[in-house]
Formats: sequence, C-alpha cells, structure tokens
Amino acid sequence: MVCRGVFSYPLGNRTARYNYKTSKANYETAQLSLKQMEQDIMIRVDNAIKNAQASYERVDATRKAREYADAALAAKTRSLKAVRAPAFSSSSFRPN
Repeated sequence: MVCRGVFSYPLGNRTARYNYKTSKANYETAQLSLKQMEQDIMIRVDNAIKNAQASYERVDATRKAREYADAALAAKTRSLKAVRAPAFSSSSFRPN
C-alpha cells in the first residue's frame, strides 16, 4: 500500500512581508511629500499677504505724497496770484 500526500509549510510569507514594507515606505514618502507641499503653500500664502500689505502701504504713502504736493501747489499758486495782482486803489482811478 502506497500513501501519497502533500506537505507544505509557508516560508514566512516573505513576499507579503516585503510588499507590506514597500507599501509602508511608499506611504511614509507620500506623507512627507504632502507635509512639504503644505509648508510650501503656507509660505506662499504668507509671502502673498506680506506683498499685499506692502503694496497697500506704498499706495497709501503715494496718496499722502500726492495730497501734500497738491496742497503745496495750491499754496504756491495763491502766493503767486497775490504777488501779481496789483492793489486797486480808488484814488488812482481817473476816468477819461
């Protein structure tokens, strides 16, 4: 009488273990990439806010300079008109 059978013993599921480790490493790499992208976005947003603030301050300073220049021009125009305009005296007026 002959008895046949198959005996198998798993060798530690090496393939599954290596696949798991590879997947875990890929996941960690993706997580690090995500964190880096988040930091890059935060830096870009911060820089954009600072640029907007600087632009607003520059516009405000330019507006104030223009207002000062307008006031200085108006004052100079008044002083020049006062110098040019002869004083009118009724005693100097002689009808023909």
